Amino acid sequence: MRFPRGSGSLRVQIETALAAEGQPLRWAITSVEPAAASTPDVVLTIEAVVLA
Repeated sequence: MRFPRGSGSLRVQIETALAAEGQPLRWAITSVEPAAASTPDVVLTIEAVVLA
């Protein structure tokens, strides 16, 4: 899953995004793309195991 990092708790953002896919068993941040002029947000790549 890829999503832009917003303000606030990172853990809450990740768990909320994963909850849309199912119940998360475990997850890891596998990539962080820094903000650029064309994209003001940091983009995170998350790999997870979820129960659907």
